[in-house]
Amino acid sequence: MRKALKAAEATVTTLEAGQPDLTGLLADVDAAARHVAHQQAALQEAEESHALAHKTRLKDERAARRAEQSGAARLLLGALEPESCPRCDHAIDDARRSAEESEHRCSVCASPLPEVQDDPETRAALLSRLHDRVIASRVAEDTARQAAEATAAACGDSRAAYDLVNARLTAARSGSWYSHLESARESVYQLRGALAVAAGNGTGLPEVVGDYVTATTNPPDTEGGSDDSDAILEAAASVLSNVVADHSKALFADLNEEIVSIARDLGVANLTSVNLGLDGKLNARKTGAKHPFSSFSPTDRLRTRIAAIVGMIKVGRKRGIMSHPGLLLIDAPTAEELSAENARKCIKTLYETAANDVGIQIVITSIDDAVWEVYPRDRTVTGPGKRHLF
Repeated sequence: MRKALKAAEATVTTLEAGQPDLTGLLADVDAAARHVAHQQAALQEAEESHALAHKTRLKDERAARRAEQSGAARLLLGALEPESCPRCDHAIDDARRSAEESEHRCSVCASPLPEVQDDPETRAALLSRLHDRVIASRVAEDTARQAAEATAAACGDSRAAYDLVNARLTAARSGSWYSHLESARESVYQLRGALAVAAGNGTGLPEVVGDYVTATTNPPDTEGGSDDSDAILEAAASVLSNVVADHSKALFADLNEEIVSIARDLGVANLTSVNLGLDGKLNARKTGAKHPFSSFSPTDRLRTRIAAIVGMIKVGRKRGIMSHPGLLLIDAPTAEELSAENARKCIKTLYETAANDVGIQIVITSIDDAVWEVYPRDRTVTGPGKRHLF
């Protein structure tokens, strides 16, 4: 049995040494996500530049065609060719442009165009200038198109890199390492307990378990030497029930105090106490009197929910309870908040909860200005020019 215990402990040590580097993987995923966001913004800018260059090229080609076809148009092309009326912003449609070419009426004011004396040198200079503009606009469009294609390829590469590191993180989280470690630890606990019972020595075990081992391995003499297996099981069940009850009371007492403290910091006024139950009911009191959660204001309900979540994370980590998945997603945590100071406290509390524990990642969406005050620039994802994503 001692050899088996030694082998089980060696297995636990080996598994713990091979623990996946979740912190490093999370950092890689975060960096890849920021790179994807940067590439997407660059792609949008490149596509807009290409669209503008395409529009400019079409405009220059149309101007060159009109200059070759119409002397009246050549007169106007030397000055101005607006896209819309300068007074009412009404777009100049194709019908007006056609009328300008065929009927010699201005596409803006519809007045007859003046007669133009066609000077061959002036005509040649104008056509040459327009031809140069067409060539330049075609080159600009090709350059913009190539830039957009290159940026699209880079954006695709960044998405592929993000998918790769995210797949690694998912594999690390969903792999068999955790289950193997828990199974190995369970074997160690079982072997230690069995060895303690066999040796009649509870040294090194938790106090309540050690007392149980001592009591059950050195039972008092009973008349007739009757089988006391049922009594041993009942004693074990009683001990375990007491352990669970005692630890649950201490855990919930700590959690209730943490919720009240955080909620008060977030601005929940007159909150005296809470008594969170296993059924999820808050059982709150304000100024000493019972106060149902449904009677809380919308802002107080939001603050209290955040306080409960943060409190459970803090108390769980402090007591070594690692059942929280480590990822918390909150949409608009200050949506119901009216006070700028309370909104700042709320966002600051969420940030510090994640910043102080590498095992927690909190993702929020918010339009509150306090985000810029609390969160560092490399922890925010925005649209171009710090605009909202949506």
